[in-house]
Amino acid sequence: MVEPSSPVMPQRAETAPEAGGGHFILNGERYALPLGKAPLSLAQVLEALSVEPYQVATAHNGQFIPQGARKARMVRAGDRVEVIAPMQGG
Repeated sequence: MVEPSSPVMPQRAETAPEAGGGHFILNGERYALPLGKAPLSLAQVLEALSVEPYQVATAHNGQFIPQGARKARMVRAGDRVEVIAPMQGG
């Protein structure tokens, strides 16, 4: 599982204090949105995870989101986000 590395990034719900910002699901894990920083753009979530945006595919509430649309796609409480890295091999 990708770990948060930025103060902007929401924390896993079981380790985050109840900040009142709500929760969303990232790759099956529940995360608390930081109070005063919600909603976050999908691009902000990837940046906070230190993920190179061109190296992953993303989905928001079951819909594929291309790299160019991530800044405009906002992640709010109750949303589901999937970040998928392609795997090589045969």
